[in-house]
Amino acid sequence: MIRIDVACAVIQDEWSRVLICQKGDGRDRGKWEFPGGKRRQNEQLLKTAEREVFEELGLSVRGRQEVFSDEVQVGEFIYQLKFILCYCSRPGSMRLQEHVNAIWVEPSKFPLYSFTKGDQKFVNSFDEIL
Repeated sequence: MIRIDVACAVIQDEWSRVLICQKGDGRDRGKWEFPGGKRRQNEQLLKTAEREVFEELGLSVRGRQEVFSDEVQVGEFIYQLKFILCYCSRPGSMRLQEHVNAIWVEPSKFPLYSFTKGDQKFVNSFDEIL
């Protein structure tokens, strides 16, 4: 098995809304997720979250802390999902590079969205964590 660390950015704005993104083509098409991606060698997870959000959405965020972790196996890969609380003081306009949609949502509205398997456990535990 190959283990891969993935930073999932839980981005909050000044009104405590959270940014979720809708996947386009490929696996889990149409499902919602938290933006993020794979950690580079010797990269701190907070920096991974910040970099990935900028690459995917053009947003500058500040990573604060890891708030949740989980593992998901896909074939021979085990993705170690690390959910990183991030803050975005200037949400402004986003440029979607890897998603078909991105919206700011109140956490109480999470049940209205179909999340990826990897993110669903975090979503279910959100109220206990944050």
